[in-house]
Amino acid sequence: MDILQNISKKDIIQNMKDAGCSDNTIDNCIDCIEKGRREELLKRLAAHRSSVLDSIHREERQIECLDYLVYQIGKNKEVVL
Repeated sequence: MDILQNISKKDIIQNMKDAGCSDNTIDNCIDCIEKGRREELLKRLAAHRSSVLDSIHREERQIECLDYLVYQIGKNKEVVL
């Protein structure tokens, strides 16, 4: 593991699990580390990061929708269906 000399395989796997990586992503990244494929490893990690960030943005939009609904209900004092 020349790419990450000072980090144990166990720590890398735990970090990736904590980051929400799938078992498949973890296996592929470990394979990259063991084979010294730094660029591929970085691309895989960046792709996962992008996916997590997309999820955060989607959930932020959901919160904004709820905040708007709560605001409208509070402002109107009466809900008519």
